[in-house]
Amino acid sequence: LGKSADALAFRDVVARALSEPWLRPLSFEPVPAAILKADPLICDGIEQTLKHWPQPVPIGILSGGRGVPALASDPLLVAILENAPLTDVALERFATALRFALLEEARRSPANAATPAPELSFYCAIARQCFINEYTFAFNAPDQAAANELRERLSSALRDGAAIAPVWLAAVASCFPLCGIHNVQTLVERPWPEPLRALLAQQITEPREEDALRRTIPALTPVDADVSRGVQEQYEENPYPRWVKTSAAPVPLPIDEFLKREFPHASFAPPARANGIDILVAGCGTGLHPTVSARRHPGAQVLAVDISRASLAYAARKARETGIGNIRFAQADILHLADIGETFDLIESVGALHHLADPWSGWRTLVGLLRPRGFMKIALYSELARRNVVVAQRFVKDGNYQPDAEGIRLCRQAIMRQPEGSALHAVTRFSDFYTMSGCRDLIFHAQEQRTSLPQIGAFLADDGLAFIGFDIERSARAAYARRFPDDRAMGDLKSWHVFETENPDTFISMYNMWLQKR
Repeated sequence: LGKSADALAFRDVVARALSEPWLRPLSFEPVPAAILKADPLICDGIEQTLKHWPQPVPIGILSGGRGVPALASDPLLVAILENAPLTDVALERFATALRFALLEEARRSPANAATPAPELSFYCAIARQCFINEYTFAFNAPDQAAANELRERLSSALRDGAAIAPVWLAAVASCFPLCGIHNVQTLVERPWPEPLRALLAQQITEPREEDALRRTIPALTPVDADVSRGVQEQYEENPYPRWVKTSAAPVPLPIDEFLKREFPHASFAPPARANGIDILVAGCGTGLHPTVSARRHPGAQVLAVDISRASLAYAARKARETGIGNIRFAQADILHLADIGETFDLIESVGALHHLADPWSGWRTLVGLLRPRGFMKIALYSELARRNVVVAQRFVKDGNYQPDAEGIRLCRQAIMRQPEGSALHAVTRFSDFYTMSGCRDLIFHAQEQRTSLPQIGAFLADDGLAFIGFDIERSARAAYARRFPDDRAMGDLKSWHVFETENPDTFISMYNMWLQKR
């Protein structure tokens, strides 16, 4: 798509799809990046950025002499900056250069400066992008000096009740979260143009709402195992993932109808209850997964648990934002869930079990909470698919990179400098690489275990679970069907193991599977 002149014809449609959104914004990648890079203006800006990297490039050169208004008029560029992390190395470099141009503009601006509306809106979009990715962009010495100077200028103005140029706020917010600045609440009380009001909501109002919600979340179990505490500490510091928007509400369906639609040739027993079901989301993180489940099954009661209060507070805020009222959030450790005295018709644990000291024991605990003929959605890391991630994890350890903001930034830049096609550079294909919490989860994790389909098959046989099917891309299903046409139900794990061996990136995300208790 990016090599075609026709790509630009899709720009407005994709911008709308990201903003409304039609799907979770990250689901559209790599299409938005390809369209942006097909634009001659942005393509030239990227070329100039990479030519001079890591030195700053004047905005006149970045914009082909046309200035900020030319970039601000691109609806797709603005939409992706405001709604999802950039997940492309070249575009990240370009946006980093734009951030420095914003800093320079702010440094030149007096307190009473009035930035033209289109330019201010674009600067606020850059700041919102930086908050979304948790300030993962590279900082060189000029960046840091300019950012520190502006933060001090802003702090002094707040302290003295003095005038503040709108562009100062956008520039500081592109380098530091505004919620960390003293007396920042007074900013919300001042009159600002709309782009700044949205920025202040993102960086001041919403974090304060999370702080308040955090104190209201009940604890169902202790978190006392050493590994659990280590993982908890990571997610308290870096709640993951920090999503902005999700897709439109799915069509409400009873659980069996949903599974028949997803796996038309699979066989499974009718559930004891199809409507009004009880759902457990074990390891719910920041709430993206229970949000989807609660909207798909609006008559259900959802219990969403996690060990991180910071993640749960984020989840509770997003549930309130989307108007979802059938989720109950609580702090709990999967290892102790057998003690809560509840059972469920559907249990979902996506991306949590592989962070336990013993994933199989944790999974077995969840099976014990599942009612007869109940369903499970489980997702685990593939040893084969994450081979390049393991290389990157070894690189982190050998380089003694620390799991803090500076260490993650330095490590990311070192990986970006690796030759394209190398195992280490391959981790830049993961969207998680492009946010601070995502990168920490990807290659700095305190605890990660991977598995294989033969191991999963043995567990299912021993613990009374029937395999229904993989939640996987259609292209992979089609390729599997061509390779194993006799397995119409696509339920033979031995055949899937052969297929994965031949196509090792099949489960690059996870083994995301639906199961039923026998």
